[in-house]
Order: sequence, then structure tokens, then C-alpha cells
Amino acid sequence: MESLECSLVLTKCSNLEFTLVRLCSNFVVEPGHRALKFNKISGVGNQIFREGWNFKMPYFEKAIIFDTRTHPRVISTVTGSKGN
Repeated sequence: MESLECSLVLTKCSNLEFTLVRLCSNFVVEPGHRALKFNKISGVGNQIFREGWNFKMPYFEKAIIFDTRTHPRVISTVTGSKGN
């Protein structure tokens, strides 16, 4: 009976480990954003990732996400004429 309990505990632990690795290996790029992957061995990669789910290797790679949306800006200037 102990071996059955041990095997159930090991199965639950392995399922938990698998789930954690699976969750850590994905990253989401939101609409209006782009991403690069930084690899601890080779540095910044050349590929740019668009929106959606993407894959990375846990521990070795990190996603760097950039906001690429355009934002309106108000530029106030002082002119020499009234400009009717």
C-alpha cells in the first residue's frame, strides 16, 4: 500500500512540475507590442515576435516586450503672428 501512495505522490509532483515548466515556457505579446528574446548564452536574438502566444526556453531565455503603439502628443509653440 505504501508503494501505491508513493507512486501517487510522485505522479502528482511530476504533473505539477510539467505544468510549471509549460507555463514558464510561454509568453504573450499583446496587440500593439513587439518582443525580442534575450538568451543567457547567445544574447539578444534577431527575430522580432508579433502579438500572440510565443515559446521560450525556461531559465535560458527571457522575453523583452516593447510598446510600439503611436501616442498623440501636444506640442505648444510660440509664433510671431496671431494667425487669424
